[in-house]
Order: sequence, then C-alpha cells, then structure tokens
Amino acid sequence: MSKTEAYEDYFGEESVKNLKEAEKEADVLGVEGKREGKKKHGRGSCGSASKKDQGAPAWLVGLVFILIGGSLLASNVFGFGINNWWALFFLIPAGGCFASATHLYQSRGKIDEAVSGPLFGGFLMLLLMSMFLFNLSWNLFWPVALIMLGLKLLTHVQTA
Repeated sequence: MSKTEAYEDYFGEESVKNLKEAEKEADVLGVEGKREGKKKHGRGSCGSASKKDQGAPAWLVGLVFILIGGSLLASNVFGFGINNWWALFFLIPAGGCFASATHLYQSRGKIDEAVSGPLFGGFLMLLLMSMFLFNLSWNLFWPVALIMLGLKLLTHVQTA
C-alpha cells in the first residue's frame, strides 16, 4: 500500500484530493511550506513578496540616495533647495509596496485584494511624501486619502 493510498484510507479520498489541489494552487502562487525542508518566507510591510523579490527595490534605494545627494549638491552649488528633502525617503517603502504589488499581479494575473493592498500602501506613501516635500496643506490630504480608500474598497467589491 502506497503512502497516498494509506492517506486516502485514513482521511478519505476527497480530503486528499482537496489537499493536492491546494498544494498545486500554492505552488502556482509561489507559496512554500515547511514540507520537504523548505523554509517559509516572512511577509514584508506591504505584501507577501518572497526573499528573492525583496532585493528588487534595491535599485530604488540607490536612486533615492542619488536624488537626495543631487538635490543637496544643487542646493550648495546653485542655491537651489528643497525644503523637507528627507521626505524623499518615503520613496523606499513606496517602491517596496509597488514591487510587491507588481509581483503579486504577475503571479495572479488580476488585481484583487492581495494586489490592491500593497498598491494602496504605495500610493499612500507617495501622498505623504508629496505633503511633506511640497508643504501642502493637510486639508488636501484627507479628501485624497478617502478617495484612495474608496478605490481600494472598489477593487475588494469587484473580486468578491
């Protein structure tokens, strides 16, 4: 008697079939379990990108440092300055969120809850960066944040 047959006898053929289907779906989505010595990847702040994808926004971190260094150099040489230049650091988590959303969209092929969450987080980071960088009024933030939340909820309704 094979291992699969023993499982089917003990748990029932339907349970084993459901387990195999769930396992195939997890493989398609890139989810790894603890079976066969595989380690489970941790979740990032904006999604469930695997460890190999967490290096994707490394170019973005370099670009942010180049932008900040260039703006400080322009400020010193030409007298051009950006107030609240530190707000450019919001690009780092925003880039991570967008990279996670892109990875999830490519693996799922549609925009659903899993994709819209990191996407919403990325746009929220960009909104916060804009508020600080350009010294915009906070009276502008709340309506835009509510519109963004409404759009996110619409993606949730479409997938339900």
